[in-house]
Amino acid sequence: GYSHAPDALSYGVDMKHIRWCGILQRIALVYVVVALIETLTTKRRPNVLEPRHLSIFTAYQWQWIGGFIAFVIYIITTYSLYVPNWSFSEHSDHGVKKYIVKCGMRGHLGPACNAVGYVDRELWGINHLYSDPVWSRLEACTLSSPNSGPLREDAPSWCRAPFEPEGLLRFIIQSSTLLV
Repeated sequence: GYSHAPDALSYGVDMKHIRWCGILQRIALVYVVVALIETLTTKRRPNVLEPRHLSIFTAYQWQWIGGFIAFVIYIITTYSLYVPNWSFSEHSDHGVKKYIVKCGMRGHLGPACNAVGYVDRELWGINHLYSDPVWSRLEACTLSSPNSGPLREDAPSWCRAPFEPEGLLRFIIQSSTLLV
């Protein structure tokens, strides 16, 4: 019994909360992309490199171009994408509590309002993200920092928020690294 109706789960995988991105999935997807580029550009590459200084760049020009394009997409998205306010719910024994994270900005690199998290929330949905992110160990979140511990009473709402450490933009930047 792998999958069941989303609301009648007795055993198996809860499809409403399954985490689609993981380190092995990201490695596999990056490998497929890089292997496709290698396969499609092998015949265009010379078998023997000329002893010039830039021959490595001309022989592998498509890999360099692909890596550069992936890097540019990552940088433009990270620094120019507008991240609006967003909300999430936390379920506990006391019921459901809704939190709102106030953003409304571009180019923020902190944990609450970065474009990386926004893209993953929009693409995968908040229920499919990693529910115990490492940022809950920050000093703003816990008195036990850098270790994990109970959240502070005055902790910002984003300390409780899910985050995907293996999401789409990390796939793009890892692809550029492997291509180059």
